[in-house]
Amino acid sequence: MSELKCLYCGKPLTGKQAKFCSRKCNERYAYSKKPRKVSKKRCKQCGRLTPDGRSNFCSVECRRAFYDDKPKPKRNAKPKLQHTGEQLCWTCAKAYGGCSWSRAFEPVEGWEAKPSKTHEDGYRIVHCPEYESDLEEYVRR
Repeated sequence: MSELKCLYCGKPLTGKQAKFCSRKCNERYAYSKKPRKVSKKRCKQCGRLTPDGRSNFCSVECRRAFYDDKPKPKRNAKPKLQHTGEQLCWTCAKAYGGCSWSRAFEPVEGWEAKPSKTHEDGYRIVHCPEYESDLEEYVRR
């Protein structure tokens, strides 16, 4: 009967060992035989394969070109109220009778407002030309 040897290191096998002399040899053999997984990820800008298969771009130039094509936010755009659940009027210095909306519930000329989903005659004010913040007063106190 021929002596069985470890498939990784070649040492003779003993007892119940069938292919490997140790768990370490088993793992090393398994990892040495596994083919490397090569990802076929394509560059978002030019469509070529990426060098490492993980990144979104094949080069720094493609990444820069991709993001330079995206529209940038305007610098001097009129500020709009972020949706926080608050109304623009709640932080306005003219809220109590200083504008046409607070005096007689007549829309202010030039404002951006959307009809309210919860109040039949109400509006969600996005931008108002008469808006003056009273938040500084609260901060100073």
